[in-house]
Amino acid sequence: MARAGTSYTCPQCGERSVHPVTCHRCDIFPVDENGNPPPPLFEREVLFRKPAEPASEQDANVMGLAAAMGGFAFTSLARQVRELRRRRALQTRLAMPLTSIASVVEDGEVHVQGTLELLEPVAHPDGEEVAAYLLRKREKAQRTDATVETQLACGRWLVRDDSGAALVDDDFLAILPPEGTPFPASGNVDVRLRAGDRVRVVGPALRRATPELPQLGHAGFRDAPKMLVFDGTATALLVVQPV
Repeated sequence: MARAGTSYTCPQCGERSVHPVTCHRCDIFPVDENGNPPPPLFEREVLFRKPAEPASEQDANVMGLAAAMGGFAFTSLARQVRELRRRRALQTRLAMPLTSIASVVEDGEVHVQGTLELLEPVAHPDGEEVAAYLLRKREKAQRTDATVETQLACGRWLVRDDSGAALVDDDFLAILPPEGTPFPASGNVDVRLRAGDRVRVVGPALRRATPELPQLGHAGFRDAPKMLVFDGTATALLVVQPV
């Protein structure tokens, strides 16, 4: 399970900090002692990042038009193209076929749904103990949306369906609002995952021995019991959403 580090260093100037925010000198994000960038959502692009692929003909036409229109238009339209690609990537992941937990035998991208069973909670800023939360305070600036503060934390919990249970214990995840409830352009967002909630989890997963949860593992011939464990990374986040 991927956990973020506790200290951060700017890869350009070497400035060190315990805060995973952009370097005030270089205006770039630091990396932790494990070489990972900060957990989301400090860097918005990480949320919907996918492997590089050739731009579509439509994207290329838009970029060419923007370049011909000048620098400001280029920057604005380029941002729209990036956002469109992120949305497409997210939609592709969420459209993955749903599978039962017990049927997953190979490591890779998995999409499961089930009931959340809490093992170790995290404390929401208002004191409530939850499985995970996303708290975002936003205000709409004159020209663009400005994020004032974003907090995201995840405890340790299971997603359980009729076939078995999978473990979620990760820093590298993205929490979405319930389907059909988009993030507002301005104002606050507060998404909390609690014991008993129905959730979907999409992301990298593997079968791993979990000695502390032996009753949940499935033993093979001469193998220790293993269970399905979601394992997000900085560039392949888990996507978690109430359903």
